[in-house]
Amino acid sequence: MTATTRQPRLLIVDDDEGMRDTLTDILEGTCYLVEQAVHGEAALDKIRSQEIDLVLMDVRMPILDGVETLRRIRALRPCLPVILMSGNTGESAVARVQHEATAVVSKPLDLPRLMPLIHAMLAKREQEQ
Repeated sequence: MTATTRQPRLLIVDDDEGMRDTLTDILEGTCYLVEQAVHGEAALDKIRSQEIDLVLMDVRMPILDGVETLRRIRALRPCLPVILMSGNTGESAVARVQHEATAVVSKPLDLPRLMPLIHAMLAKREQEQ
């Protein structure tokens, strides 16, 4: 990373504190800046107020779920990469928005698959800017 390159900022959105903290520890350990949000409304507030480079978001959350949050993110920042996490990738809500998400991954997360996916999405985003 050069002196002029900024560290990518990722937003983890999940109502499970343990999941948020574990992902934060892993991602910060690989040189990413990480923000957290407990539900969709909090995520939208962070996206409006900060330069977020990628969102990693659970589908099932209170207040505003991942499906509706994704739709609102697309209205705010259409090109922002969003990875949806779901315990059931066959659920109808995921199927309805799969084309809007950049990727959908299953829980429990497969970190050896997830980390290269995040890296590739960030590299693509950087090339497009």
